[in-house]
Amino acid sequence: TDSTYPIQYSIYAGAGVTIHKTGAIVNESGGSENILGTLKAPGAEVPTLTDSAAASNSIYNSSDQGGPTYKDSSDVPNTITVHVTPSGDLTGVEDYTNIAAALAAVDVDGNGTVVLGRGAFYVYAPLTVPARCHLRGMSRHTTSLNRPTWADVDTEYMLEALGTVSDLYLNCNLKCRGIHCEDVRDTQVALREIYIYKSVALGVFADSCYTSSFENLYFGLCEGAGIDATDPNATTWSNIRFSSCGAVAPFDYCMRIRNGTSAVDSVKVLNFSTENCDLTDKPAIELIQCSNIEFDGIRSEGDTLTSYYAHMTATNSGFGNNIRFRRVLVQDVDEFFNAETYSAITLEDVITSTVTNLVVLNGGTHINPKIINAKTAVTKANYVALEGGA
Repeated sequence: TDSTYPIQYSIYAGAGVTIHKTGAIVNESGGSENILGTLKAPGAEVPTLTDSAAASNSIYNSSDQGGPTYKDSSDVPNTITVHVTPSGDLTGVEDYTNIAAALAAVDVDGNGTVVLGRGAFYVYAPLTVPARCHLRGMSRHTTSLNRPTWADVDTEYMLEALGTVSDLYLNCNLKCRGIHCEDVRDTQVALREIYIYKSVALGVFADSCYTSSFENLYFGLCEGAGIDATDPNATTWSNIRFSSCGAVAPFDYCMRIRNGTSAVDSVKVLNFSTENCDLTDKPAIELIQCSNIEFDGIRSEGDTLTSYYAHMTATNSGFGNNIRFRRVLVQDVDEFFNAETYSAITLEDVITSTVTNLVVLNGGTHINPKIINAKTAVTKANYVALEGGA
């Protein structure tokens, strides 16, 4: 073996492996080695997690895979990876049991990863991804998590994420919500390369996700609302796309950024787009008690909106400092931005069509509105309309 650290290898094993919370592998000979490597558990043969220091279990190796390589590396943090394959059980019970057990097995010092193989998995209840752990598929095109049609609980989420989730297609099947991330201010959360399909009530609820990142999130044929970001301080949202949402009933919003227990500050949304979504009289973007919010890259096409695309509510009084929209292309809406109270807003490189008012400022004291390179392609009544403000 290579004498350098860390040593990387794979262990191909079934239920005969015992993983201690210390990260040691214990074998029948009584020896133990701290590991940094991969544990592969085919099918339902998920390793057992135990606290028993006296446990004696064999490590079973598949002869065609070659045995694991051991090297003492106690100074290296333990990382464990468990691979799970689809069971074929459409009720959602077997896949749920296998994945939940795998997530529990990798929650050793918070460094583990569960990899879902290619194919369709069915889960009937919410799965919890532990803090600092990672649940991922092979890609959002080849690995799907599906909610069975019988498991109709619209208050549940498919995933409770305290760690990282990536490379998955989530088919909520109009039976449950998408992903819930909550109270991870000290651990951080990340969602990457995820397609959320047919969620109800809410696609993503990110509550108190400080300094976290969300990128390449796609929402299709979802109902209720899209993203609720509550207290998302110092977070970045990149490449967020909504397509054909609100087909059953008008969508409440695509993205809402709001204050929950503390003022929202320093949020970036990069490349945000909506396409063929039915919002009717609701905004695509809603801001509540926010400051230092930047949207860079907004595109809307074919959406049904009868009022405004972005809205800042009257409860924003005392907040609303430094709100910026940059590189905007919005078509067929009455107003782009409606602010009930605010101070300091910047719009830069805005192109709109059939917009009555680009910006409506109604109520409060409006300080330093800046509109740079604003253009309308079809009709124009007013770039800025002041209604009852100073």
